[in-house]
Amino acid sequence: MITGFGVFSALKYKKSIGGFISFKETFSCFFITVVLGFFISTLFSILLFNLIDTDAKTIITENIIKYSVEMMEKFGTKPSDINKMVEEMQKSDSFGPVGQLKGFAFNLIIYSIIGLISALIIKKERPQSL
Repeated sequence: MITGFGVFSALKYKKSIGGFISFKETFSCFFITVVLGFFISTLFSILLFNLIDTDAKTIITENIIKYSVEMMEKFGTKPSDINKMVEEMQKSDSFGPVGQLKGFAFNLIIYSIIGLISALIIKKERPQSL
């Protein structure tokens, strides 16, 4: 979905400027759209889980741990390894501001790669006149 918004914005811009767009313009259009989307989403998540509904973070974390334990048990993981994983998950605060910002940065890296590939596909250089 996010990729779709980035591609859509690049294609709309391409159409608005006459159908020719450089790689740099295409990537910039894609990347700015994705950054704004992730920024709004991250800001909302930080507010939601740390100010609006702090209990949601606890409930979701507990459910993630429960599901992870069930999956590890199905795969035959040793109980000692499961306990170690549970301790690590309980220590981390992936819904806190730092965890959310790390997720923001990771997403930007992944979507930069997707944006580069999209820009290669969408770009259309203006023909050189002789």
